[in-house]
Amino acid sequence: MQTYFPDVSIHLSNVLDEVGLDEGTLNTRRRTSSLQESAVTLQLEQGNSKSMRCHYFGSRTEGTTIPGLNSDLDVVLSDNHVNIIQNIDESVECDEEKVSMLMIQDDSVPPGYCRLQVLNCDTVDQYYLEKCTFDNKGKRLLENVIIHHMDINCKEGFVRNGPATTNTRSNIDRVSAFLCRSWSYKAIFPAVYNIWIKEMFRDIIQSGCFVVPTGHCLSEDEKLEWRISTSFAERILMRNMNVIQIKCFVMLKLIIKASIEPLLGKCVTSFHCKNVFFVLFVHLPLTIWKNENLIFCIKLGINLLQWFIRCNNIPHYFLPSNNLLAGRLNRKSRQRLLQILDDMVRTNIRVILEIRTDSVGDRLLQRLNCLPARHIKYTNVSVKTEIFSEVLWFTFYLIHSNFLKMLKFIMSDQYSVITNIRRFLLKLLNVKKGNESVEAVVKMLSTCLDTTTGSVIASMNISESQPLNGLAYKYLESGIESDAMSGRLKLICVYLCTEKYEKASKMLQSIEEKYEINTLQPVCSCLNNVKLRGRGQGFRFPVDILFHTVEWCLANLVSFPVVFTRAEINCVPHALRHEFYRCTEEELQCLDEGKEWTKFAIIDPLPLFHFLQYMTNKQLQNGPAQQMALENFTHTAFRDKYLIHADAALNVLGQCMELEGRYQDAFGCYIESLNERPTHNSAKWHISILIWKTIHEKFER
Repeated sequence: MQTYFPDVSIHLSNVLDEVGLDEGTLNTRRRTSSLQESAVTLQLEQGNSKSMRCHYFGSRTEGTTIPGLNSDLDVVLSDNHVNIIQNIDESVECDEEKVSMLMIQDDSVPPGYCRLQVLNCDTVDQYYLEKCTFDNKGKRLLENVIIHHMDINCKEGFVRNGPATTNTRSNIDRVSAFLCRSWSYKAIFPAVYNIWIKEMFRDIIQSGCFVVPTGHCLSEDEKLEWRISTSFAERILMRNMNVIQIKCFVMLKLIIKASIEPLLGKCVTSFHCKNVFFVLFVHLPLTIWKNENLIFCIKLGINLLQWFIRCNNIPHYFLPSNNLLAGRLNRKSRQRLLQILDDMVRTNIRVILEIRTDSVGDRLLQRLNCLPARHIKYTNVSVKTEIFSEVLWFTFYLIHSNFLKMLKFIMSDQYSVITNIRRFLLKLLNVKKGNESVEAVVKMLSTCLDTTTGSVIASMNISESQPLNGLAYKYLESGIESDAMSGRLKLICVYLCTEKYEKASKMLQSIEEKYEINTLQPVCSCLNNVKLRGRGQGFRFPVDILFHTVEWCLANLVSFPVVFTRAEINCVPHALRHEFYRCTEEELQCLDEGKEWTKFAIIDPLPLFHFLQYMTNKQLQNGPAQQMALENFTHTAFRDKYLIHADAALNVLGQCMELEGRYQDAFGCYIESLNERPTHNSAKWHISILIWKTIHEKFER
């Protein structure tokens, strides 16, 4: 080993800490990806896809990426209505209502692939039978194009990329697959002597495998073949790696990107690197994986990759008969690739200094005092804050999306709202225990639903001219912790509608004292990603986000929009009730999927906060405070670039201007609101009413 390796390795390890490969960031990526997976699965169970299950894979879930790699998120949706078996004897135990298919893994298919034979042809849906082909033995084989036809998300903004449907706006690859609950009998494990590795392999065997709708690139019957995917097993291995092993693997990917891709394209991918690295991970003793040995371990990885390339065979780690290089390299490209790898080994991988991704090379040179201080795009803290902000925002986005879906189904029958709410609460409480991520998501959703439940009960009490019962307050107070502001603002709305102005004033004051309300991060799943992130303005999360849990960040730094259903009508401020009627008849008839939120009254928390301040002080006859609230409201509605529902804020502000007798300013608010959202906007009603009011007052004079 070179004498300078340990010192340089420690500096390189510190550089990788700076760009987001420290242990804290690694754990946060893994935890949030588990929460996201649980949130999407719960959402599928609530909707029309009860048989679907969602699984998250890839670098972003494993923590094996940095911002500059711009890694994709791999989302695999498996249909539980399909039962995949490997032995014909298992068909006896299969549910007759499910589609049973046998994996054929004989010499007629390339290694790592299989064919699917439909077994219960008498009971299977006709749709499956139409996508089948008979082979020369009379077996009914399912074509892999069936899932492409079933894929409903291949629409605007999505492109087909092999078996995946890629969302070009968010770097998400969606793959529909079938899950086989048993481990492929073609898969093997190498002989290992480490006890914890053996225990990990036992978990892998229980994880099962997927069959993915894509055939071998050199096969004549490509459409009849399904690739065997060991994504579960790979995720288990990656999530059991320590931070030094993760750094080594990411450095292999960075070296490939910096030195091979510019010359030979993507002939060696991160998946090739992963299968090479699994060999190192399993066979090298833990004592090797230390900061001071990082470059030595990277060099071992390059040497091993070089050996596999020389053999023209990178074997799939779990299915070693599957050569991942088959059909990818011609002789000339392989010789050029070997020459590049030889140069790396000969120069002790000095190519690290040429890595431009997140300025890794320059950062290392600065630490070695070989380069004057340069302007680097990010500081250590800003990179980590950006990573934390991104993963937390996406997690909370999915939580809010789940909540809106719940409201949609709850309001599907307006005469059974309370019954539907109780059913959903009971369903959440009965969710599988023991899964920490699922339980955390259920708790977040339950507190959001508690706020709506309390508001619905309060609305019913008000409509019956009864005082609010204790149950309404119990649910409203339980929902206060749903996020930083929206739960509290709903309770204040109830106070206003029941003329408890002093209580409303005290709670508004407590919010102002507890939070920096102008810096709370808005999160909403109603609109597209650009608007969700504040019209390109980035995130508002503070630096200390690095030191807090996901739950703490939700309760103190995040604010969902305030959503009212029609069942809460008596607890909705009058100025906001027009938002229930934002759609014309024509707009309702052609309402796209994903725009169900337009049936609710929904507004950003900060403008609602200022509006409630305005109305409370108006009722308490506190003129100066009332005008101050109106000024803050005006500034927020027109200047805050983070508003997601700016149209609703401007509509409510316009009505405040009408109360002040400032009709021209009110008209300006409504016009600006229409500029924000030309359709699905109640501003049309406000303008019509304002014109009528102006003409009526002129005639009265």
